[in-house]
Amino acid sequence: MWSKAQPIVDVLFQPIDQDLVDWVRPHAPRRILDVGCGAGSTLRTLTQALGVAAAGIDVSAAQLEVARQQANAERLDLNWLHGDAQHHEFERGEFDLLVSRFGLMFFEQPVAAFENLRHATRTGGLLAAVAWRGMAHNPFMTAAEAAAAAHLPGLPARADHEPGQFAFADEQRVRTLLQQAGWQRVHIVPVEYDCVMPESDLVRYFSLLGPVARALTRVDAPTREKVTAHVRDAFQPFVHGNQVRFSAACWKIQAQA
Repeated sequence: MWSKAQPIVDVLFQPIDQDLVDWVRPHAPRRILDVGCGAGSTLRTLTQALGVAAAGIDVSAAQLEVARQQANAERLDLNWLHGDAQHHEFERGEFDLLVSRFGLMFFEQPVAAFENLRHATRTGGLLAAVAWRGMAHNPFMTAAEAAAAAHLPGLPARADHEPGQFAFADEQRVRTLLQQAGWQRVHIVPVEYDCVMPESDLVRYFSLLGPVARALTRVDAPTREKVTAHVRDAFQPFVHGNQVRFSAACWKIQAQA
């Protein structure tokens, strides 16, 4: 499912990847680690813009295979690590910049994970990450579940602060986690990104990604058709002609090792 959705995701979050490039460029990094790199679009963007050595780590072998294929097609020499950044045995001070676009919110033990990532970062090195703010600030991200809940019994509820998309909803909690893990000069600011995708991709988007997509694979064809139509209607406020537009409410998180 991810490989089919990846082109949509790459287009949708391109403004965030470009902002990361502009953000970290003045720090002149020499070796970058993308934490929770997924299929690698952020790391490819950074590498092409900055021309530096880079690696990505993710728990999904399937996404890393997509990342590897795309990097090879673009003739980029990147290192892909299959594993959990919370436990992976990095060399001390191996990287001078850690980046992440929506990859830090899934750790079961975030303090331990941030300690391990600090171990992997040279003294004075930087963490630059983007994470979602709360559900209330991101109605586009929860529209599918809200619309499908009555039709898909057992659809798992999501909550701010639990490991998952909205685990970093609370700014002070994020700050405390980083400080407990030994990071310094923690700086967190709210930001909103204007995200756009073709309207023709909307049904594929919510049918391939997220809890509703997973639930749709477990129902019969008539139910799937009914739910898909109902969910599509719920997205109508975000549809403007042949485009879908929404604001992604995020935190920009910076800290120093």
